[in-house]
Amino acid sequence: MLRLNRVPLVLCFDQLEELFKNDRSGFSALTGQLMSWLQEVPNLLIGIGCLAGTWKELRAEAGFAAFTQRVTECDLPVLSGTEAAELIERRMESWADHDAKQPAGWPFDLDSVRAYADRYRPPPRYFIQQECAPRFNEWLTRKRPGAIRFEGGVKDAPLAEQFRQEWTRSLETIQKDKTSATNVQDADLWAGVEEALLIARQGGYKLDGFSITAVHPQPIAKSPGDPRPSARIAFTTGGNPGSVLVAVNKRDGGVAFGKWYEALERVVAGSVGAVVVWPRSELSVGKKTAAYGSYAGRVTAGTIRPFPLDDQEACSATIRTPL
Repeated sequence: MLRLNRVPLVLCFDQLEELFKNDRSGFSALTGQLMSWLQEVPNLLIGIGCLAGTWKELRAEAGFAAFTQRVTECDLPVLSGTEAAELIERRMESWADHDAKQPAGWPFDLDSVRAYADRYRPPPRYFIQQECAPRFNEWLTRKRPGAIRFEGGVKDAPLAEQFRQEWTRSLETIQKDKTSATNVQDADLWAGVEEALLIARQGGYKLDGFSITAVHPQPIAKSPGDPRPSARIAFTTGGNPGSVLVAVNKRDGGVAFGKWYEALERVVAGSVGAVVVWPRSELSVGKKTAAYGSYAGRVTAGTIRPFPLDDQEACSATIRTPL
């Protein structure tokens, strides 16, 4: 019927980044369905909207290539003064407390809105979420005094929002510059572990009654050629004290592995076990050596838990911090 009557069907989907934040299976299912509709439904035009950063991630991932290749990109233009005033006016008409007796756009002063937008040329979503929303919420908090004006230029984001933005920028920089764990020195790998422990302890992090009470550095004795970074973590869980060893090791083969494992065995007694951070999951050591046999036995028994970073890298490739 659509083809015969030459009637187009337009479907619009906005804020697709919400489906891309955590579990991407929902986004994958949607893109698959959209491509199916394009094949089956005549005269169909689909419009999608998402943040530029999310779209950049999509284009970089091979799994979404079939979808992105079917999309014509259109950057959303910035707002002029007239467009910004009209956007606010239409938004405020849908406000539950909209008063038709008040000037258009109330409580926003549209003359100041036009002047602001003509000067700064903001993107629509940024304008609504980062400029209008903070001013509107502040106006409500102050019991609605007068009109909301845009003098003073860009409004500073709340401290929590500034922190979130800086955190996002830092993570993006790290993701761009990250190096495989196999190419990172022991001390640098340990620095990440040590910082995580410091944050957990000073932040008072607790999970199901588990809390860290002390961190004792370097229980595994160093050797001249092996720093063997490690710590014994004292904790309480359910009111009962205990401890666990945490170690980083890049010496995963030959004699070096055997010497490291002997040093671990000498200090693991008295703790519930050990967590060992390896650069990769597949160790180089021969599987028939006595040291590996003892190590594998502890892994099976649960008194050693390996934490291979290459597995985490593969996992983190599909994980991003929400915007």
